[in-house]
Formats: sequence, structure tokens, C-alpha cells
Amino acid sequence: GARRVELPTYAFQRERYWLTPGAATGDVSAAGLVGVEHPLLAAAVQVGDRDEWVFTGRLSTENQPWVTEHLLLGTMVVPGTGLVELALAAGRRTGAPVLDELVLESPLLVQDGITRHLQITVGASAADGRRDVAIYSRPENGEEEAETTCHARGTLGTESAPAPAWPEQWPPQDAEPMPVDELYSRLADLGYDYGPLFHGVEAVWRAGDETYAEVTLPEGHEGFGIHPALFDSALQSGVILLTGSGAAAHLMPFSWSGVRLDSPGAQRLRVRSTMTGDTSLRLDAVDENGAPVVSVRSLVVRPVEQERIDGARGDARQSLYSVDWTRIETGSAAGAPDLVRIGDGETYPDLDALERALAEGAPAPRAVLAAVATTGEDTPASARATAARALPLVQRWLASEWLGETLLVVTTRGAVAVDGGACDVAQAAVWGLVRSAQTEHPDRFV
Repeated sequence: GARRVELPTYAFQRERYWLTPGAATGDVSAAGLVGVEHPLLAAAVQVGDRDEWVFTGRLSTENQPWVTEHLLLGTMVVPGTGLVELALAAGRRTGAPVLDELVLESPLLVQDGITRHLQITVGASAADGRRDVAIYSRPENGEEEAETTCHARGTLGTESAPAPAWPEQWPPQDAEPMPVDELYSRLADLGYDYGPLFHGVEAVWRAGDETYAEVTLPEGHEGFGIHPALFDSALQSGVILLTGSGAAAHLMPFSWSGVRLDSPGAQRLRVRSTMTGDTSLRLDAVDENGAPVVSVRSLVVRPVEQERIDGARGDARQSLYSVDWTRIETGSAAGAPDLVRIGDGETYPDLDALERALAEGAPAPRAVLAAVATTGEDTPASARATAARALPLVQRWLASEWLGETLLVVTTRGAVAVDGGACDVAQAAVWGLVRSAQTEHPDRFV
């Protein structure tokens, strides 16, 4: 009988059984640095005799595996809460514990196998106690020309306005419960793919322009003032306020104002998010006893396009190549035969005819062009039928004793949408089939 198989809900779900290396690299005092106890920051140094500081550390999927659980548009991106936490950590150590403002300039992307050097610069204290702060990174690849990227700039301060009064009843009487699954479904529409650590919302309620939530962080993730995953979970219910009935665009935090951390090390939060504009909200979070933990006076979100994420990739900036389509006229019609050969005026109606010619002594061609005809109907049945015709051709091509290392070039028409045109699902099925064969036999198919 049939057996039900439970598949993991998250594509990258995994459990680690080995020790995780930290950001520190030994006795930094030997290099004239001051050690910093922080999961991402290892050391700090004062700049000459000036009241300016530089904090350094390292980030990779190996030393901070939680970053693999935060994907935006299919790319591992350090959440904005991670940048805020870095700025707050630097501020606490320089006498400016409040983040007056932080504006995102470029997403901090993470790739497997690549370690990035982190650098947080803190400027001299002004008369009012404020300091400039900036967050940078660069790949640890030993290349002098490796580009340093500024991810965020802002201002640290010493004071912030008090948080509004917290409701006496929890959750408030007029707040309606909202399914947590619906919350994460809406976040998926925004382009976010979260791992288990970022599924921290246990319950959520909504009352007009406010949401209330209970969020938690599993044990074993201590060391941060506030863990970026817990902080991000606290924001998730609030961001839903800014999406209306559906996600019209992929949203990403753009600027933060008035961020204050009152109680470091919390692992459970009660969160209130209040919509303050079409693209902005306020957040306040307390512990289970009602003591303030973290507050954000204003968070502004903006749409983010796939091109911006792609442009932030190091390999995209360095690549000299790009993919484009050039239209050519081949003269073939919709009813083209399954197999044709172009070259020396020879044309064969099918693979059998080509093999007979080779058996009779015809020279083996370097390449053969094949065109798979479709019925012209853009239906699933047409896609199945067309793929079923292409599969034996691919299999026989590999098994033929006459074709040797001859290359089969399979042509499609409309398999990929170009210039806003429609995509032919039947031709797309052939495209996918032959691309799969090409990965296994790269010298036999194109």
C-alpha cells in the first residue's frame, strides 16, 4: 500500500554535530588590539590618539551557520537586524549605546566557502555624544584588489525617547489572533525563505494598525546583545502591516531610527508593532515580566529588486560575461522533422536514416542539429507528449555505435520567454530535459 513520507518544510534544514568556530583568532593583544567578546567581532583598535575606533571580525557560513537560514530572493543575506546588532555592539563599547540612525547602502551577502572580513568604524564623539558609524566587509581571498563594500552608515547616540506605555493585558482584549502559517506564507510572498531558527513567531494577534506577537529563540545561540534571528522574528509580524492584503513587492528594511537595547541576552519576547506610515512602523519588545528589551522608533522598508541582489554579489561585479539572446532566422517551420542535419547539403528525416548513412560509409558529422516539433497547443498534455518524443532521441543518441562523439544540438522555439513574450511549455519541457542530459554528458549535447 501507499506510504506517506514527511518531507522537510525547509530546503536547507540540517542539524550540526561538530563544533562551530568562533570569530576570534587567538591572542589579539599580541597585534596591539583589544579583544572583544562577541560572536562576530574579535577585536577593536583605537585610531592613533584620536577618539575613533575600528572593530573587526569574520563572517562565514562555517562560523555563523544561522546566516544560511535567511534567504531573500534565493540568496543568503545577513538580515538587517544583524547589521543593527553590530552597530549596537560597537556603540555599547564606545559609550554611545543608542542607534540614532542606520541606513542600508548594500546588502551583506554570504556565500558557502567564502569568509568575509567585517569592519565597523566608529567616529569621534561630538559635543552631544553622537558618533558616526559605518559597516564594511570584503572577501578573505588574499587579493589586494578585492573590493571593500560599505553596507550601512549611521549615527550612534546616548539618549532616546521613552517607549509608549505597554498594555496591561496580554494580548490586548480587542486583538484578533492571526494564523502563524499565514504570517510566514505572506513573508514568502515578499521573497523571504526562512530556516527553523527564523521561524521564531509562536503566536500573533492584530488590532487595526498594530500587531502583537510572542517570539522565541532556541537555546545555544547566546553571545549577542540580541540575536539577529530573534530580532528578525520580532519584526516579522510588523512587516505584515505594510503589505496590505498581499505582497505587491519584495520589501527590505532600508533605514532604522532610535534603536535601543535595554536588556541584552533575551531569548523570549513579547512584541508590539505599530504602523506609522505606508512604509514605516515602530516596534517595542519586552520580556515575559514586562521589562523593556529592545525598541525601534522607526523602521522604513523599501522594495528591493532581484537586480540589486544580483548586483551585490562579488562574482557578479567581477564577471565580464552576461547572458543575452540574439534572434536568427533558420527557415524551419512549426512542423519541422524530428532530426535534420545542416552542413554539406545533407538532410536526414530521422535518426534511423542518419545511422544507415553512417553504416554505408558516410563521414560522421561533427555536429547534428535536431528540432523537436510541437502540436502548437500550450497544454500540459502537449508538454508531456513532446518530452516523450525527445527522451528516446537523447537515449538513442548516447547508445548509438555510429555517432561516436558527435555533438547533438537541440533547437527549441519559445522555450524561454524573450522580450516579454510568452513561453511555450512544451518546448520548455524539451529545454529542461536536454539541459539535464547536458549536465551528465557535456560533450554530447547542447
